[in-house]
Amino acid sequence: PAYMVPHSIMLHEGLPHTAAGKVDRRNLPAPALSKAEPAAPQGDMEQAIARAWQAALGHDSIGRFDDFFTIGGSSLGAMQIVSSLRRELKVAVDLTDLLESPRLCDFARQVAGRQARHEPDAAIPKRQRTRIDLAASPGAAQEPRP
Repeated sequence: PAYMVPHSIMLHEGLPHTAAGKVDRRNLPAPALSKAEPAAPQGDMEQAIARAWQAALGHDSIGRFDDFFTIGGSSLGAMQIVSSLRRELKVAVDLTDLLESPRLCDFARQVAGRQARHEPDAAIPKRQRTRIDLAASPGAAQEPRP
């Protein structure tokens, strides 16, 4: 999965060891982070979402290719951002949109697509859930709840 792929690799001549022969993680050198300026958000939607991310994460600058969870986002922060976008942009954005598209440019594209399909004052559509009776035989599903 993508979350298990390392985002950077550092090569060392040798690793520090403890007296027991294990790698001493506390004495490893700090990773050299690149100081490159992130690509600026493009368009009104990306800029509005970037401002919401900055407020939720406490970052000074957010790039359009930044991944929300890689730069320190959490599920609670994601809920705050979704709530903020619903309130400020009046767009029917859902938490799953951010979870499925955590990069700023992809998330903005998804939000813009939702905004184009709905009226500005429309309520956020509720997803239908299928109720499953665990006592019933396998594969038997009941009617969706309203």
